[in-house]
Amino acid sequence: MKISHFRMNSARNRPSGFFLLMVVALVSAPIWSNDMHAFAGRWELIPELSFYEQGEPPESGTYTIDVDGETVSFTIEWSIDGADQSIAFGGPLDGECHAVPEPDGAEVSYTRVDASVLESTLVVGGKRLAFARRQVSSDRTLMAVLQENTVADGGKVRITQVYRRHVE
Repeated sequence: MKISHFRMNSARNRPSGFFLLMVVALVSAPIWSNDMHAFAGRWELIPELSFYEQGEPPESGTYTIDVDGETVSFTIEWSIDGADQSIAFGGPLDGECHAVPEPDGAEVSYTRVDASVLESTLVVGGKRLAFARRQVSSDRTLMAVLQENTVADGGKVRITQVYRRHVE
């Protein structure tokens, strides 16, 4: 990108205030977007801090959240008894219900509550079948995920998982 109008402040031979403001804005833009979505990134499961009302936590797992404009996508991978499993899903990050292919008649919403909290809800036939709340710690190193799922008999089952931000 070529900047055609670069003006120096002649009194002090340094860039003008507007130019410095533009440089700061361009350099800081990725930081601001991360501040808007603290939950975005790759997270590693801490099994010993996770609690399942039914069953056992996986031995290992990763939880990846990507935000691209107004769309959020999730990729979750885990290992149970040495068997690797994964799921990928996502949609508009607008808080509105949107139809999904499965199960029949299902709608899902993804809501950014604030920079550190992301919620999703699955509704079928007007009834909430699943809910997840992802909350990032103030130092942005941990993420707690609370899931509440409706089981066949109508009861609720909770899962609490804790993840540590993946550092490369």
